[in-house]
Amino acid sequence: MSRYETLPSAPQAHAARADFEAAVRRGLTGRPRVIPPWFWYDAEGSRLFDAVCDTPEYYLTRVEAGILERSAPRLAATIGEGPIDVVDLGCGDGRKTAPVIAALRDGGAAVRYVPIDISGAAVDTAAAAMIARFPGLAIQGLIGEYFDGISWLSKNADRPRLVMFLGSNIGNFPMPEASAFATRLCKSLSPGDRVLIGFDLRKPGAPLIAAYNDSEGVGPRFSLNLLRRINRELGADFDLERFEARSTYDPVEGAIRMYLISLEEQSVYVRALDRRFDFEAFDPIQVGYSYKFRPREITQLAREARVDVEAMYFDDARWFCDAVWRIAPG
Repeated sequence: MSRYETLPSAPQAHAARADFEAAVRRGLTGRPRVIPPWFWYDAEGSRLFDAVCDTPEYYLTRVEAGILERSAPRLAATIGEGPIDVVDLGCGDGRKTAPVIAALRDGGAAVRYVPIDISGAAVDTAAAAMIARFPGLAIQGLIGEYFDGISWLSKNADRPRLVMFLGSNIGNFPMPEASAFATRLCKSLSPGDRVLIGFDLRKPGAPLIAAYNDSEGVGPRFSLNLLRRINRELGADFDLERFEARSTYDPVEGAIRMYLISLEEQSVYVRALDRRFDFEAFDPIQVGYSYKFRPREITQLAREARVDVEAMYFDDARWFCDAVWRIAPG
């Protein structure tokens, strides 16, 4: 169990189980079938996602880490000295945040690190990594979902904040929802606060397809783990050998969609729902979504959120962008 604080509105175990049951019921009865991607992240799912990030094809983590290494000194110079909370929203293992904290501390800032994640294990991992690299670093770990984190931000404005929302997690929302999320996040902050937000950009389809269908099969195992979780927690009898994990890219929409596809006609029973679900051969369940942005869409999102675009940092190939948004006065 994590030694860090669980936010008051974060789902407790019984509520989380009820939410999972409800999502599976809706997902398997709906047409098309869709189960939200955040249910991937049990302990095994979090481990597999870390493994996905280390595959050669999954460029997102590697490219964004390079951007942050190069841009952190410029960002720190803009922020200057003084106290600041670095709020890592959806921290994962926190690996990409360390260069920013290092640059801020080198510039004289008094940093407090605030990792927020739905996984207590992730908060523990990120905090431990930061303590190992920066002995004496002040840390306030928080366990909760994105919206729990936003609620916390709206009530804790005693210090300037740099909110980091990395990994192109904003792309997990369709564009209207991404705009609503960005607006809500920015409204929770105070004038002068900043958001450092990662965007995966439009690019040729081949590297996108490869990133989500890696040669080692780690990404597909990550997706299939959702069925394993349904089996374990809801008493289902999914046979993982009878499903294929496959991701596709739609260049018109500009989005990756991740599917679990039934390889044959079959029937699956979910004991917690006391219901059987029938699949025809090649019936899909959508389990993930990742929108890829154009630079002008990043500017448009900032405009809709009523914030200033202070900087946009790109890699040399312009595959990824980390944008700095500053909360404007008034």
